[in-house]
Order: sequence, then structure tokens, then C-alpha cells
Amino acid sequence: MDNAPHLSDVQQLNLDYLLIVQAALKQDRLTASYTFHLDPDSAAILPTMSVRELSTLAQSVTQESLCRPIANLAALLKAPRSLAGMLCTAGVGQNAAGMPAGQTNTATF
Repeated sequence: MDNAPHLSDVQQLNLDYLLIVQAALKQDRLTASYTFHLDPDSAAILPTMSVRELSTLAQSVTQESLCRPIANLAALLKAPRSLAGMLCTAGVGQNAAGMPAGQTNTATF
């Protein structure tokens, strides 16, 4: 009998994402931070966490994905597939704040 907890699709996605990001950070922190759009605190904490801690975190987030689509996903979906990588790199469809064109960041801290 398997004692491993059963994960929902969202929980499994979150665990896979956390493990991939952690491995990337351990290999090259700067590149991983850029690739996964990580803030400095997240980039510092994730590599120090155990697999058990990451698994517990993934299990506790049951309804929401920890990985977010990029801001210009709609533009990429509408573009010819051969241009998707270039558009993603160029940030087409985003304003200077990295938000979808026409939107501004209204978050207050």
C-alpha cells in the first residue's frame, strides 16, 4: 500500500513547479530568477527548502496555481507559433511595468 498523499492536479502542478524552480535556482540563481520572475526573497528561500517542505506547501495550496501565466499570454496565443518565443522575449503586449497593455499596477503596499 502506498503511503504517499494523493495530490490534486493543481497540487501536483504546484509541487512540480516548485521543484523545477528550486533546481534551476541551485544551478544558476540569476538566470532562474529572471526566467521565473522571482523576487529576491523567493530566490533566496526556495533553494533552502527540503522536498518535504515543498511538498507540504504544495499540498496546502489546493485551489490555486503558484505559477502564473505571463502578462502577454493572450498576444502569444494569437501570434503565429513561429514568433511566440521572440514575442515572449520582447514582451510584446506588455507595458513598461510588465502588465498587459492598457493596465497599470494599482497594488499598494
